[in-house]
Amino acid sequence: ELTVLGRKLAEMPMHPALGKILLLGSLLGCASKVTSVCATLAGKSPFVAPIGLQREADAAKRKLGVGLQSDHLLYAGVLDQFCGMDTEARTEWCKRNFLSDRTLQILQSTRMDLARHLKALQLSSGQSSAHVKEEDDVAPGSGSDPLVVELLAVLAASL
Repeated sequence: ELTVLGRKLAEMPMHPALGKILLLGSLLGCASKVTSVCATLAGKSPFVAPIGLQREADAAKRKLGVGLQSDHLLYAGVLDQFCGMDTEARTEWCKRNFLSDRTLQILQSTRMDLARHLKALQLSSGQSSAHVKEEDDVAPGSGSDPLVVELLAVLAASL
């Protein structure tokens, strides 16, 4: 027989360990960033390294990751930035930073799906998660404690 947590995790469209991190992020008030981290972990890296341009691609990745302690936070930050841009700006930004526009679109869709699933789980007595609203409200930086997000990213890295 499944526990309450087990039933909630079984409803998530992802590995249970990632589901736990997503639920913890919601309960700790940083669902937006953690949803981005989980979306990127459930997908593939948005970075590309064209033949002959690996050094330039590595430099672009390092530049985007300045001040971040893990690749998970880098990927989530890249996804957050991508989601905040219009289509035309995205295309140029992706080219300049050696990112796959298509992969980021898929990750954006995954993030929105995860936010909807998280909201639908109703984490406490009949109420939806107060930290994840509709997909448009899963916005970059909305109330995320960087230390908590980093801790959850470290937990994700240990999976």
